[in-house]
Amino acid sequence: MQGLQNFKGRCAKVVGCDVDPEVLENPFVDEAVIIAPDGNLPFPDNTFDLIVSNWVFEHIAHPEVMARELLRVTKPGGVICARTPKKYGYVAIAARTISNTRHQNVLTKIQPERKSVDIFPTVYKLNTRRDLERHFGLGGDVVVSRMFSQPAYHFNSKLLYRLFMLAHKLLPSTLGTSLHIFVTKR
Repeated sequence: MQGLQNFKGRCAKVVGCDVDPEVLENPFVDEAVIIAPDGNLPFPDNTFDLIVSNWVFEHIAHPEVMARELLRVTKPGGVICARTPKKYGYVAIAARTISNTRHQNVLTKIQPERKSVDIFPTVYKLNTRRDLERHFGLGGDVVVSRMFSQPAYHFNSKLLYRLFMLAHKLLPSTLGTSLHIFVTKR
């Protein structure tokens, strides 16, 4: 799977952009840029053919700013691809029942290998089809599919992992845990 996500050497230039300084250590990018949360992106208009965002939209506190900025830096005909938890999927519901101040304590139990610096507050303001269409729809064509992702929250238990996978096979896709988003800029 990681090979499918590595574009380095397969296109002109891969730019990594994140609020986390870890982006500077990413071996899959040609250039790394650290940005402020919910701020303007430091790129000219119409820069990118493809933008990929994995598990970020749930952390965006000001979706109107981020949608505007992502559309601004995408070339006409370019695509913004994103994966994010579905606002009403069981993972997001569980996360919203726990205050952001307690996420670190809980996630260290659920995912012991996860670094505390990789835990960010969640807000779920860009995690429904309606929210995505409202924020991206004026400048782009939005396609959203609901899917079940690999269960990441299973306490490193093979049994729990298998039970979640079984539930994912039995449940209808409308109950999917994640959204796969494609916005083509007009």
